[in-house]
Amino acid sequence: MSDTLLYIVIALAVLAAVIVLLRVLNVKKDAPPNRIEPVETPVQEAIAEEPVQEAVREPPVPSTAAAPSDDTASGESDPLTQIKGLGPKAEAKLNALGIARFNQIAGWTDADAETVGAQLGDMAKRIARDRWVEQAGLLAVGDIAAFEAKFGKLG
Repeated sequence: MSDTLLYIVIALAVLAAVIVLLRVLNVKKDAPPNRIEPVETPVQEAIAEEPVQEAVREPPVPSTAAAPSDDTASGESDPLTQIKGLGPKAEAKLNALGIARFNQIAGWTDADAETVGAQLGDMAKRIARDRWVEQAGLLAVGDIAAFEAKFGKLG
């Protein structure tokens, strides 16, 4: 009999806890969400009076291409075709954009790679797929052993 009484007390305690929990959740569920009301600001007359002009933008040139290194300006360039997946046509297009050194490619951000990719056309997918930036980084510092370990022998 004492075991049955113990089970009843435990069951009532669990039931009471569930009821309290449900009430707490219902209170939170019914509470209005915290909302930030927008603050209306007056429009400045000077801005409102100026006609809106559509800006035509050229695609930005990557920062590495915009500032070629001193070696590039003097005519020296790296053999970019050592980068796996970068052939003579891509090298010619990159050179036309002012990109002729491994360190320039190694410094590309994702945005730079997208910008250059847009100008390379069909070859754009190769930048990420063949990891040009990583390859160029190893070649720029002359770490041929690490390059060959990751990407295979230089040709």
